[in-house]
Amino acid sequence: MEKPLLKTYKTEFKRRVILVIIGIALGILLFFLPLGNIVKVMTIILGVLLLISGVIKIIMGTSGYGRILGMNGIIQAIMGLFLTIFPGGMLNIIFASILIVLPIIRIILANDKKEAFKDELFTLVLGIVILFFGINQTLDVVRYILGSLVIIYALYNLYLAYQDYHKAKEEDNVLDAKIKEIK
Repeated sequence: MEKPLLKTYKTEFKRRVILVIIGIALGILLFFLPLGNIVKVMTIILGVLLLISGVIKIIMGTSGYGRILGMNGIIQAIMGLFLTIFPGGMLNIIFASILIVLPIIRIILANDKKEAFKDELFTLVLGIVILFFGINQTLDVVRYILGSLVIIYALYNLYLAYQDYHKAKEEDNVLDAKIKEIK
């Protein structure tokens, strides 16, 4: 008959091995998942939505709802058209601009500029990297880093599960020896 403590650890070990296999599979999947295509499709969808919204605002602006609404519609329609026609390049420029301009504004408005600079440095660097290398290449690097970390974490969990299982085996042996001494 199997000892209860050892049986519990065997069940836990099996569960952890399944999680390790899932983690390694996820890590490998992150290495080969084509994120660039997903980003491109999402950008085209965003562009079409902006284009439709812009055209509606242009129509509303010329129908007596105000010139500002019409001007806003023109800008939205142009951005939507560019995002639809040039999905990679425009997204890079827009996204990088946001990641560069907003931190600069927050630094300028902050009371403690040194602390604000420290807080915004990562965002600024990310914006500059995306501006020069593009979002697809940046996502590829992030994807590889995440994939590696998931695989390392899964293997580390396997190591911990192995240690716990053997520790339970030793504890059961010690308990058996103490029970024999008492008898």
